[in-house]
Amino acid sequence: MMKHPLPAGIPGIEHYMANLESADFKDMENFSDRFVSSNEDILKEYIRKWVRDPLHQWSRLWEYPFVFSRIRAQLEKHEHQAVLDAGSGVTFFPYYIKSKYPFIDTFCGDYDESHGETFLRLNRRLGLETNFQCFDLKNIPFDDGRFDIVYCISVLEHTNDYRDIIEQFYRIIKNGGKLVLTFDVSLDGSDDISPERGSELIQTLTDNFTCDDELAVDLLQQIDRPGIFSTQYAKKIDLKLLPWKKPSILKRIKSVLSGSERTQWPPSLTVFCVSLTKQTG
Repeated sequence: MMKHPLPAGIPGIEHYMANLESADFKDMENFSDRFVSSNEDILKEYIRKWVRDPLHQWSRLWEYPFVFSRIRAQLEKHEHQAVLDAGSGVTFFPYYIKSKYPFIDTFCGDYDESHGETFLRLNRRLGLETNFQCFDLKNIPFDDGRFDIVYCISVLEHTNDYRDIIEQFYRIIKNGGKLVLTFDVSLDGSDDISPERGSELIQTLTDNFTCDDELAVDLLQQIDRPGIFSTQYAKKIDLKLLPWKKPSILKRIKSVLSGSERTQWPPSLTVFCVSLTKQTG
């Protein structure tokens, strides 16, 4: 298991590639590969909605290891803890965590109620209990201080309500508990969350939580560093890491309306990861 936390902020290419070669990543990858290949019959509807193999996507190869490296120390404090995957979809990841720490309570939440039956079938087959509830992240149906850890992987860039969602996270996390969050950043501001809006999101986070890595908070400064990881570099590694085959119709229409001669492809994105603590008092 991951002995040292991966660095927060925007990953550099050097750290990204070192992670892929690490024994820690190989352990996670082996679990994910078995999970996908053994459960394709259960996952077939979800695969149609997204991808067959969530781990082997350009940003997820960093995001999942980052989150696990950041929650491991908290999970080892005591056995009986509660962990929420907020905006979970259906992936190997909560089951991977449960396999390493069988005495914790793992929960997943998503707005798609069809996931409920999928989780029930996976639970029966794997013998690893992961609880699923359908809800909107702006109105999470759990008591105050219910969770020791909440993590949220590449969700907030797809919503305009991140302030309300962060308030919900703060409410349901125990004093001293962890929030680990990742989100894509559009380097040219044309997709998902722009650097400026990403900075606003980080400010909202640090208004509520204490960042575990103060030096990693300045998003705009990090974007200007040489050698950061992005979709352009992922394309050089393996085009299959990118989930897009071609620009969407909406993106092409926006390109025409904006007067652009052509749409940049793939979208120029990076990923930002941060770990925070809810302080007591």
